[in-house]
Amino acid sequence: MEQATTLIDGLSGERARWTDDSSKFDIAKQCLVGDVALASAFISYCGGFNQEFRAIIMQQKLTPDLNAREIPTTNNLHLIDFLVNLAQRGDWALEGLPTDPLSLQNGILVTRSSRYPLLIDPQGQALNWIKNHGAHQLPTFGTTALSSQRLRDQLEYCMAEGKALIITGIQQSLDPMLDPVLEKNIIIKGKSKFIKILDKLCEMNDSFTMYLITRLPNPIFSPEDQAKTTVVDFTVTRRGLEEQLLARVIRHESKALEEQLQTVMEQVAKNTRSLLQLDEELLERLSANQGNLLDDDALINVLSATKTMALDVQKKLITADETRTSIREKRETYRPAATRGALLYFAIVDMTSVSHMYQTSLAQFQNLFDKSMDSAEKTAMPSKRVAFLIEQMTYVVCRNICRGLYERDRLSFKLLLLLSILISAERLTPNDVALLLKGGAALDATNAVNIKPVPWLSDMTWLHVLALSNEHKVFRQLPEELARHEAEWRAWFAHNEPETKPIPIYEAQLATGDTGAFSRLLLVRALREDRTLLCVNDFIIATSVLEYQGQKLPVLGPRYVENNTDTIETVYSSTTAKLPVIFLLSAGADTTDAIETFARKKKRQVTCVSMGEGQEPIALNAISYGAENGSWVVIQNAHLGLEFMETLEELLLPDTPQKQNSNGCSSEDGPPILTSGLPLCEPEFRLFLTTEPHPKFPIGLLQLSLKVTVEPPSGLRAGILRSFSVIVDQDRLDRIETSQWRSLVYALCFLHSIVQERRKFGPLGFCVPYEFNDGDLNACLTFLERHLLNGALSWPTLQYMVSEVQYGGKITDSFDRKVFKNYCELWLSAETCKPGFKFSPGTTLQRIRDDFAYDLPTGEAFEEFISHVSTFPSVDSPEIFGLHPNADLAYRGQEVNYLLGTLIEMQPKHTSSSPKASHSPPVTTNTTSNRRTSEAKRKIPPRPPRTREDIVAERCAEALGALPSVTYIEDEYVRNLDLNLPVNIFLVQEIQRFQAVIDLVRAHLDLILHASRGEVVITQDLNEAMNRLFDARVPQNWLRSPSGDEISWLAPTLGIWLAGLRKRDDQLRPWLANSRQRPKTYWLPGFFNPAGFLTAVQQEVTRARADDRWALDSVALDVQVSEFDRIEQVKAPPAEGVYIYGLSLDGAHWDSKHATLKESEPKALFCAMPLLFVTAISSKAPKQSGGAMKGQPTNSASSLFYDCPVYRYKLRTDRYYIFSVPLATIQQPARHWTLRGVAMLCFTT
Repeated sequence: MEQATTLIDGLSGERARWTDDSSKFDIAKQCLVGDVALASAFISYCGGFNQEFRAIIMQQKLTPDLNAREIPTTNNLHLIDFLVNLAQRGDWALEGLPTDPLSLQNGILVTRSSRYPLLIDPQGQALNWIKNHGAHQLPTFGTTALSSQRLRDQLEYCMAEGKALIITGIQQSLDPMLDPVLEKNIIIKGKSKFIKILDKLCEMNDSFTMYLITRLPNPIFSPEDQAKTTVVDFTVTRRGLEEQLLARVIRHESKALEEQLQTVMEQVAKNTRSLLQLDEELLERLSANQGNLLDDDALINVLSATKTMALDVQKKLITADETRTSIREKRETYRPAATRGALLYFAIVDMTSVSHMYQTSLAQFQNLFDKSMDSAEKTAMPSKRVAFLIEQMTYVVCRNICRGLYERDRLSFKLLLLLSILISAERLTPNDVALLLKGGAALDATNAVNIKPVPWLSDMTWLHVLALSNEHKVFRQLPEELARHEAEWRAWFAHNEPETKPIPIYEAQLATGDTGAFSRLLLVRALREDRTLLCVNDFIIATSVLEYQGQKLPVLGPRYVENNTDTIETVYSSTTAKLPVIFLLSAGADTTDAIETFARKKKRQVTCVSMGEGQEPIALNAISYGAENGSWVVIQNAHLGLEFMETLEELLLPDTPQKQNSNGCSSEDGPPILTSGLPLCEPEFRLFLTTEPHPKFPIGLLQLSLKVTVEPPSGLRAGILRSFSVIVDQDRLDRIETSQWRSLVYALCFLHSIVQERRKFGPLGFCVPYEFNDGDLNACLTFLERHLLNGALSWPTLQYMVSEVQYGGKITDSFDRKVFKNYCELWLSAETCKPGFKFSPGTTLQRIRDDFAYDLPTGEAFEEFISHVSTFPSVDSPEIFGLHPNADLAYRGQEVNYLLGTLIEMQPKHTSSSPKASHSPPVTTNTTSNRRTSEAKRKIPPRPPRTREDIVAERCAEALGALPSVTYIEDEYVRNLDLNLPVNIFLVQEIQRFQAVIDLVRAHLDLILHASRGEVVITQDLNEAMNRLFDARVPQNWLRSPSGDEISWLAPTLGIWLAGLRKRDDQLRPWLANSRQRPKTYWLPGFFNPAGFLTAVQQEVTRARADDRWALDSVALDVQVSEFDRIEQVKAPPAEGVYIYGLSLDGAHWDSKHATLKESEPKALFCAMPLLFVTAISSKAPKQSGGAMKGQPTNSASSLFYDCPVYRYKLRTDRYYIFSVPLATIQQPARHWTLRGVAMLCFTT
């Protein structure tokens, strides 16, 4: 009776739970087939996608498909709960797997897939987890690399012993040696299993497993490799990282709280596992019992224990859940710090798309994160402590990361971070950021320009204004305000520093609110793009705090725009014996001398090894010796020894994994420490590497190292001082005891610095950016010294040797050679050595700062030369280079284009349903968007966000609508043309190329539309084209063929390209329709081959002059600037020759009244040229002056001519050179315009 009573009591206690489980089991059994199908599909196909696309595949693709086939599935099936129990998840968390859904899905994919996993692991979290997860199965050598010479032996050993082989360093392809293992080509002999590897039969243990790991963030594997493996994307998500960082913050700020949470989680996992084991044991005994249940004492005991344990576990689970909820509420106080940390890290990760060398590991970031918490100001109030943590963390991370970025990329990083913070705080939206970066790039330039109300705005600026008025609520009436208050806007536009002046009409609105500084930035970027960088700095300074849940939290501020210089001393203070330093070099910069100087100061021995063929053993011996003896090692030109860098990476990689808790943190206090593979490592040992950026530099080594960029100082002052510190010294000045020698030494150093700095102005400075270096200057000084020692100085000889031999040997462009020759004629002449000589021009258009005169130093001592150069202005006027002050606008424009282009490349190419993470707390604001308020009042549901595919489809539809509806049919138009005329032959060639472009674009757009709908496979080229359309840029295969030949025409934006297409069609169709009557004018930029058109004109004129016995080989172009400023003024075509239009003058202005070149108007980079009259002239006939207006005297003795080159684009290379036009110059000699870089362009954008 006691047994029966105990049995009845035990079973009655389990009745409710088992009854509930039974009903659930019935439902689960009905849906089992569909659920298993979903789970199988998930494991088979979803590993390579991120969390968003996994959800789309499962919820929007596979589940509806099963429902359509009438296969029942569980509503809203939770795959994680279906595939793994709570106990297993708890074990994974203790092994270091983050607890966010994506990481749990990845754990399922790794453990449940029948294929060996290929893990995409940029942050190393998968590697850490697998090392802990399979610690009992790891071989003694730990992990191996795909490039290891012992890989075959290691593979054979692991297969035979049933070990887990972890192969790192996977790039874009796998070793074919692994194919039989990946495909599991098992040969069974008796009871043993074998796999044939490289003609050797290797034993296969069933316990063997293999993990392939790549550190590449976005690898491209072949379909064959993907089919052999299960690709799993382990890239950390923002939510997952935020939880990990929150755990680090709590662990640092309230260690007891985090330990309590850790203990609770361990207890929950243990109790859950115990309950499941008791249930299994009980059910197993019940099902296995064959006799009377009352006779089974063990069953009765298990049942009793199960009941007691179940009640106890349930109570513990409820208590643990309440405790966990309480702990998490306290943890939320510190979430803003974790949120900022996640934003910082992903901003750092985004910078890797700018340069491969900007790799930063998660461990490095966590180290900086921990340091910032240690150094942040202490306070007892949690809210203030959070503010201090955020302020210190943001500055420490930015300061350390910027140290490893080149100067031009540092502002990109700061702006990217600031925009990310504002988007996360819901002050901005992704559309606001897109408006800043793209402006009016997607607008139709043809129709928009026709309604421009003010003539002083360029076409591109007007497109930006229209985009701003369409997309931003504050500037809805901007086009009307520009027309209504034109005088005020014109004055603001013409100001040298408009970003510092009140903005007409809108100043009061922009002076208040959290986004006023951003709105000001939008307006400056639209109207005065050249001032954008300065306005970005103002934006960073102004956005110092944001209100967050009732408290003010720091953002950036003034100290983020300060210039910080890192010296060897400051870098050394951040290094350890096991932390190598990589110096990222740029042209003209090296840090070896500075390292050696500092080593002497620290009394350390330095060994320098320059990489090259056969230098690997020497470098390895030097590192081993230095590690044992505490000396320093400098590996120069590391990019020339990439194979050795991979070996060095293995040498420095950690030997053993650290045990991590559920939040990805090291189980020991403090940041993760790298354990070197070097046999001995003295604390004083230091390893320095210098390298140029290289796309194949090992990622692991970059992530193990401290990176510091080394750039040559900019500016004339810095350049000359460098020449006098590296090349010229007192000994060199004293080699010849004449003032002429010392003056020319200084002149050559000045010339060297000038040509170095002139490159920053882009094509306006030099058509080709030549890499002049110290060797060129040293060679010139050596020649000058020997020449003076051998006799009197020959100025033509010196000028020739400098401009044509030493420097000229690198110059490939004829117009660049003219520039250099003019410099030499000005500054290397007898005038140079006369008293009062100045390098600066006699008269300047703008005042040089402090009225400084760039003259020759008068002393003889080296220190006097240094002292003189030190007085140079900090900012160099473009006029000292011979350029117009507007050149500074062009330079700033290039920098702005680089900044915006960089940020566009870093932007995600898709839109999400929310600009912030779904778990982020709400943010309170003082100012509310008018648009959102009005929509809330009217209860209008928010418009669903457009996806990337929606935007691409819209752009494709716009482009298809812009294509001509009527096709050019060659048989029809050739029939109506007189092909004996050279110009008509040219017309046929142009139409053929134009129709080929139309066919290419139409076919490509149709293919993109099919791809966006999922109807065709998206290849890498298609994906790139879709990304460019998303960014409102022209797909690359519309512009160039795979061989690099130009297919159509270059344009910076899609809108401008489509406008060019329409304009070309508008020129060709009337010409073709009235082929018997020649057009009055021709739009030269609209031709694919403008030089061919000019050749056809020469041929026609030569045939017309057949009676004068003109021959084509003795005929040259004769170009004159006409009196017509607009094409409407031309009433009829000329009897001989043609009128062309569409050219713009860069670097100067054309004075139509006096028919001469003159200086550019302020702020006007380009000047539209009048129509040009082009004809041919025989070399035997007297040549007219081409620069004069028709009808004016052309043989004046005072008239000079500048041979102005004409290019298709702003890129002034021989590839785009068309012809030259002689332009009259009365006020200045031709040399003046040569140094100004004056040229004509077909396209100015």
